[in-house]
Amino acid sequence: RSVIAVYRPAEGIPYAGTAFAGYLGLLSGMNTESISISAIQVPNGHSHAPGLSGPILARQVLAQTKTLPAAVTNIDQSKRSG
Repeated sequence: RSVIAVYRPAEGIPYAGTAFAGYLGLLSGMNTESISISAIQVPNGHSHAPGLSGPILARQVLAQTKTLPAAVTNIDQSKRSG
């Protein structure tokens, strides 16, 4: 089942996103600072490499960034798997 998850942390940036029930990451979403993201997984042979998956990184970006430059920096500096 698909769900829309709404996060209202006691501290930090509220955000909402789409996912599957029980899924830790987000497929797409938007935070209250108008940062939007979509995680598209494309197999590249490195799916077992250590690092963040696209959906987990999408959730991190929404939870931690207030500006587009900060979001791009967050993505560029994150160690990613797959």
